[in-house]
Amino acid sequence: MKQGVDYEHSYSPVPHASGFRTMLALATAEDMLIDHVDISQAFLQGDMLEEEGFEGDVYISPPPGYGEDAKYVYRLCAPLYGACTSSRAWHKTMSAFMERQGFKTVGFEKSVWCRHDANGDKIMVGSHIDDFCICGTNRACLDEFRFALLDPVKGGFEGTYEGPLHHYLGCAIARDLDAGTTSLSQAHYIERVGKSMNSGMSHRPRRP
Repeated sequence: MKQGVDYEHSYSPVPHASGFRTMLALATAEDMLIDHVDISQAFLQGDMLEEEGFEGDVYISPPPGYGEDAKYVYRLCAPLYGACTSSRAWHKTMSAFMERQGFKTVGFEKSVWCRHDANGDKIMVGSHIDDFCICGTNRACLDEFRFALLDPVKGGFEGTYEGPLHHYLGCAIARDLDAGTTSLSQAHYIERVGKSMNSGMSHRPRRP
């Protein structure tokens, strides 16, 4: 990468923690359903950046195990994991899909979208790279969008439906639809950090 050419093409936005909590608060207040979708190998499903490389083409050295051959060159057909610009390429590809589906970004959050349908249905979507949190006013509108998102043949992506949202970004999420409440907990994360700290302290040499 070169300064002034493609040095800054690596930035890819993700939702702020406050944005994610706001989504859950709105979904709770409006009795919306919340689903979880995971995109498989997201970076490999992104389109190459038009401004990257030489006239949009990126060439690489042969992969390990393949010798040099003067008759061949290797051109990337999809962003690779580990490349600086892959996350941005995926975000632009995914954003283009969301725009085709009629979504618009929310405020300064460039990875949170909302769509209001003519029949009154509303869908909110938050994406942290390949993890999608999808809120909808009813099951029909949620399923319609989910089928489009997970249909590579029609412009979507390969991935899996994880069911109702229970875990997201290190948070355990519990909903009580009858009481109209949503609870977030990071107890598991706190326990893991505590064990890590205790383990590190136990290996420190004692002072004489």
